[in-house]
Amino acid sequence: MHQSQAVAASPAQGAFIRFRHAAGWLAAVAVALVSLSVAEAFEAETTVAGIVEQAALRSRLHRRLMARFAHPLGVLEPLRLDLSRLHSGPDSLARPGEQTPLAAAAVVDSPRSGRRSRSIYGRLAVLSPAEGYAPEWQPESGQLYPLARLHALGWLAAGSVIEHSPGVRARHHFFNPATGQGLSRGKDQGVSEVVGQSLSSGLASVREVMTGTAFDGTGWAAPDWLLSEENELSYPAFLRAYQRTAAAASPSERDSALAEALLCAGAMMGVLSQMADPAYVRGDLQAVLQGDGAGRVARRFGRAAIPEPPAQARSARSPANPPHRLRDLFADGEGGGLAEGTARRCQPAWKCYAQSAIPQLLDATQQARRLLDYLFRGELVLSLSEGNLRIRVEEWAVGSGSLSLYVEEGEGQRRLLRALATPPTLAGGELTQLPLPAADLVGVQRLVVLFHGRDRHNEPLVVSAQLLLNHDPSKPTTP
Repeated sequence: MHQSQAVAASPAQGAFIRFRHAAGWLAAVAVALVSLSVAEAFEAETTVAGIVEQAALRSRLHRRLMARFAHPLGVLEPLRLDLSRLHSGPDSLARPGEQTPLAAAAVVDSPRSGRRSRSIYGRLAVLSPAEGYAPEWQPESGQLYPLARLHALGWLAAGSVIEHSPGVRARHHFFNPATGQGLSRGKDQGVSEVVGQSLSSGLASVREVMTGTAFDGTGWAAPDWLLSEENELSYPAFLRAYQRTAAAASPSERDSALAEALLCAGAMMGVLSQMADPAYVRGDLQAVLQGDGAGRVARRFGRAAIPEPPAQARSARSPANPPHRLRDLFADGEGGGLAEGTARRCQPAWKCYAQSAIPQLLDATQQARRLLDYLFRGELVLSLSEGNLRIRVEEWAVGSGSLSLYVEEGEGQRRLLRALATPPTLAGGELTQLPLPAADLVGVQRLVVLFHGRDRHNEPLVVSAQLLLNHDPSKPTTP
């Protein structure tokens, strides 16, 4: 009887029965997911955040913040991020002075920019205030989002944590230094199998499975992810934010841009730090999701007890010898990249969660420090004498690019005074010399220059410098 009824059932009835069974199965899985969380190798909230903070304290960032950005508290300077003014995409990266206020407003209010603001706000809003990297929220009338306040070091730590939220972003944190590839499926592993596993482990939602957008077991190679415009906290996003730290008109806009730049820097440092975890170098997704090695490291060191590099190790890679390219920090072809070191040392992998944990954490801290110093590399020295502003290049040769001169007047307001193309210049050489008649300096309190171009290795470079004029603005004198 039952068999004949099944044979006689209409196609529509059969489809309904199949949908009902599938819906019941999906509902059961969804309930089970409530108690599941994604296990992070080298936990973002403890190990990675601790590595980033330790690296920042041993970098040159503290001095950079005081000298370049006039923040006397350095890494402890409070900065407010205005999420409603986040820029996004290459359209917002115009050369200094080329973007009109109307065009800038169009970029800020663009739909794509809005998606980026919502995404970052949502991820910051769920951070635990007890951990110290959740911002203070300061509602302000007329603002779409409340202002977020953290000190500079806090923005770095926050960036390293939200880079791992949602957990599916971990798919882009893998890198095999031998092949240059990121996460990939096994030879005998089908897409449907991976989708099922990602659903059960919390890497995919029921909605993503139904729409065909669920995690499929593949991802960008970690260095490529840091350079991708698809990444909201990428190197290109950092460069755009850095540019606005000098070019934006008001102090609040510049502080917000600096907070955004530090958020991106922390996210990049977090991805690099994961290269000390063998699971990310070996492409072992199961160890990331279900392994206990990272948990053991977290329980042993937490966030506050990340080992401090010894004095001799701190100078092993001096600031005067940074990497040629950002991706060299992952693998430079000579064994000096963090992923290369992990692949060499972690044989078998469990050693790096046990007796080799300290060397791995020390290497991660050292390389994260090098990354931070690389992002803020370069040095311009300004001197004003006899009506001429001389700009000299220190410690890092620059390639061709553009130089913009801004003047800062009352209440910290800045405006563009001059922009020009500049030639390649070796370290110690004079980049350019600008005549500044007395009329240009009336009411001016500070001179700010911004170089935007390439370095000697043809890598993108943005660097700024400033000169405080301690004199009667109406009577310019030479320092």
